[in-house]
Amino acid sequence: MSTEADGGRGLFLVCHYADAWGGHPLGDDLFGTSGKVLWCEGEPSPTAAPVHVGA
Repeated sequence: MSTEADGGRGLFLVCHYADAWGGHPLGDDLFGTSGKVLWCEGEPSPTAAPVHVGA
């Protein structure tokens, strides 16, 4: 996978940075042509700067 690519890195990044991840197709078909639900779990890096979310 090229680091210069415009797309296609999403699941690569999730797999690389997530502690656990998975997915489930929506609808009855195997490949989820009706859509997919993806989930991931992760913890912040102990060296990461705090993120402040405000109104």
